[in-house]
Amino acid sequence: MPQLAHEEWAEWRSHPVTLALREAIKERIDNHLMELSDLNSTPERDLVLKGMILAFRKILEASPSDGDLITEELFKDEV
Repeated sequence: MPQLAHEEWAEWRSHPVTLALREAIKERIDNHLMELSDLNSTPERDLVLKGMILAFRKILEASPSDGDLITEELFKDEV
């Protein structure tokens, strides 16, 4: 399994594209939180929004030390 060096992770995290992506994810979280406060929202919609918020937060929290990184091994059968 390919390993990601700490230096590579740090470089990726500080890249402008990564920073822009993280900001976009944070905006999505904020937007979904505001949608949850809508009194007209259905319980089903609220569950979808909560799931999306949890997934986005998981993406923002991922780190190589947690073993949360997606590796090529996960996609070996899709090529």
